[in-house]
Amino acid sequence: MNRPVDWQEREQACDPNFSWIVQAPAGSGKTELLTQRMLGLLARVENPEEVIAITFTRKAAAEMNQRLVESLQAAASEPQSALEPHEQINRELALAVLENNAKRGWNLLEQPGRLRIRTIDSLCSDLARQLPILSGLGGGQQIAQDTESLYRLAAARTMAAIEDETDELQPDVIRVLDRYDNQYDRLVGLLTSMLGHREQWMGHLLDLKTESGFNRDELEDSLRFLIEAELRTTLENIPDVLFAELPRYLNYAVANTPACVAEVRALLDACGGSDCNYLDLPATADSLPHKSTTTGSHSTPAKLKRRRTDGSKLSSKSS
Repeated sequence: MNRPVDWQEREQACDPNFSWIVQAPAGSGKTELLTQRMLGLLARVENPEEVIAITFTRKAAAEMNQRLVESLQAAASEPQSALEPHEQINRELALAVLENNAKRGWNLLEQPGRLRIRTIDSLCSDLARQLPILSGLGGGQQIAQDTESLYRLAAARTMAAIEDETDELQPDVIRVLDRYDNQYDRLVGLLTSMLGHREQWMGHLLDLKTESGFNRDELEDSLRFLIEAELRTTLENIPDVLFAELPRYLNYAVANTPACVAEVRALLDACGGSDCNYLDLPATADSLPHKSTTTGSHSTPAKLKRRRTDGSKLSSKSS
């Protein structure tokens, strides 16, 4: 008998007493393995509806359903000779299902629709229809293909809490709006985008939830991580020659007493002092205010830039 090299793992994966994650390349037999596991479960339950297979696409669900029905039909027919090992396993499992089917009167061959191979969205829709009060959806709901409009509606309703003094979200909405200079439409757009990618952050956020709210220290650590990742990316994209040129321009700015002289001095100190010859910007969250000093709009740096473009007394004086 020619068995695949991983036949022991395949047998283990068919054991319904345990849960398994199967990782294998395309065409290696994952669908057949799932078919065998479904058959093994159907052979021991009281009703076929107790066994549910969930897939992502309708095509995969249809293929899975076809595999199951064909296995049952083949087992109900006359036995074939010279079956391959995996075909023999399918037949034995299907025969056990047919025995349970006859014992309990399922009539699976006449009513294959009792086999529950569903997509995730159709299963959720079925559950909602079965429990209209608990789900709060009622009848007539349908699966939306374009969800952005729904995310935008949810974001707008969240932001509308600012107008309701009884809403516990009002202080949070006010605080966020203040941080974004009351750019209401921008915040609605950001929330819409976040909802569209909630699988990337919702799990992390719920892990930080406590009985009284969220773990502030953990949230700040996460924010620090994101800030420092962005700072590192920014620094990597700035040419080294610019960092070598900046110290003399900043020292010139300090000598001319700009409005931001304290910030510029703090920036130079963080990079090695006023006599440094390279602006070694640290990629830490604590150094974030220094980054805004280098990229902010100040009158003196703008003036220096114009003079340098015009033929530049700045270059000859500072060289």
